[in-house]
Amino acid sequence: MIVKKTTSSNLDLATQSSYSWSITDKNNNKYDWKGFYTGPLVLEETKVDRLCQKLLAIPRSSLLDVASKELRPVPSLNSVGTSIILHSTTPSLKTFDGDFDKIKKGITPSDYTSYKEGRAVYLAQKGDLAVGRIQPWQTAVKLFELSSIDLQNTSYYYLSHALLALAEKHLETPNPAITKLIQFIQNTDQPVIRLYSLEEEMQIFLVWLKRMAGLDYLLMDANSPEVARDWNRKSILFPTVELAEKLNDTIQNCTPYQILAEESKYALLRQQLNCHFPVLPGYTICRTQKSLAEFIQQTHSAAKMLQKRYGLSKGCLKASDSGDGARITPNIKLDNIERLTDLATNAYQYGDDYILEPHITYSQIKYNNELLKTSPSAHIRWGEVAPGLTLQFTEGTSWKGNLYLDEQTAKDFNITEEHYQIVRKTMNHLLAAFKANNLGLTIAGLDFAIGQIGGFFGNDILIGVQDPNISFNGAECLRVFLEKAYQTSPQSSTTKLYGATRVFKPSQTCTLPVLHDLAKIISQISNCHIEAIAAIPQRWGMIAAAHEDTKVVMEAIQYMSDTLNQKGLME
Repeated sequence: MIVKKTTSSNLDLATQSSYSWSITDKNNNKYDWKGFYTGPLVLEETKVDRLCQKLLAIPRSSLLDVASKELRPVPSLNSVGTSIILHSTTPSLKTFDGDFDKIKKGITPSDYTSYKEGRAVYLAQKGDLAVGRIQPWQTAVKLFELSSIDLQNTSYYYLSHALLALAEKHLETPNPAITKLIQFIQNTDQPVIRLYSLEEEMQIFLVWLKRMAGLDYLLMDANSPEVARDWNRKSILFPTVELAEKLNDTIQNCTPYQILAEESKYALLRQQLNCHFPVLPGYTICRTQKSLAEFIQQTHSAAKMLQKRYGLSKGCLKASDSGDGARITPNIKLDNIERLTDLATNAYQYGDDYILEPHITYSQIKYNNELLKTSPSAHIRWGEVAPGLTLQFTEGTSWKGNLYLDEQTAKDFNITEEHYQIVRKTMNHLLAAFKANNLGLTIAGLDFAIGQIGGFFGNDILIGVQDPNISFNGAECLRVFLEKAYQTSPQSSTTKLYGATRVFKPSQTCTLPVLHDLAKIISQISNCHIEAIAAIPQRWGMIAAAHEDTKVVMEAIQYMSDTLNQKGLME
């Protein structure tokens, strides 16, 4: 891949940048990188290897051991003091590949790295330090009146790559931003680094930063390096195709439920951590050290097992390492060999495992004129199981916000008491399993699916973990919002608050200050606490509402959305 940067006298209408980029791929096809707040530079693996050796004086193969000693998860909420916000998407989720793939297909890219940097500012409290680089991040820092460090290096897609590049240059000529960051850490008692995820590139930078500051260790709200490396992927939920195929004799004459119970024993999460959880059928298609032909054959085998063992006709193919609903293909006919071959061929290029599972028809409920899927999520925060759960708003395969529920309100949204208790029990078991195996689990979210898959299960309603986010997750925005709402809302002193967030695509004129002012106006006329969480024009925005009544919350969110649409602030 060849990347070329040019300077133009005409500013990009979307990002107001004077730079434009082009990318030439390995097939000599040229594409324009437009509308992004960052450039498309990505460090090659050999470069990361070299930087690990140069900055830490260790080979990359030793990084896990070193990082596990020098980077420590926050032990409890009581240990959280001043935070440094260092959020961005990560190479481990291959989001650059996802954005570039959309460009090649002529689809509007998501610009994952920009919106995750931009929205993270909301997580900060007064006294915290926000670190970033893009223009919407700068706007948010100013609006929320936060201390900040502007890295000014927007050429790299990933923030961790930009930080590594600055660290290398700092060794030769001190960089003001890096110097300021080191000094802040030195002058702060037990600072906590808040991260989206702890990929290897960020581990290298943080260990180097810690050493430059002269500290024994750094605290972080992320999971331990071992957890970040091994457990933040969907493949932990399912047996591999190879293992599942070996069960043919064992499962003869078994019912579908008995087959599912037997297969679940070979899921990585169950095998290695003895963690029990409700599961749906599905298989891991392994990519490492597999040829394209072998990868395709696994995909075919997985489809055949879903048909033969469970009587299923439709499946869903999803990437193990992706987030935010990326690289998911639902509603695949399992007997369409040609289609499966094409999908497997495309998936192979990304280099990570894939999952083939049933296409699920979610249970649904119409609430306040909105049709909601029964796909709840539950969370671990600061090393503890968080109260309640959230119901996801979705659009296709993409997450579009959350609604906070407790046991009393969950039943109003088609979540039975039995299913609510299953979700809570699973979260407690997950945390206990990680603790029993001495794995530092600080933050996580599990997405559950409740619905029908048909086949031999007929009309039975099933529940299963569908997506493990063993890292920062979008519902954290809602939970932080509710914490702030309790501090500012008059209702909070006497009643319990419920809340919701809603993701939308802002227009070019919908900046965070514009959204913030509109939220204040609607709060006054709706008797509902409404806030603007983020607005990255033409990319990503989020609003939130809180009230003692979930119906009022839903009405306020809808009214805010309608107003944004009427004023031309939503695309």
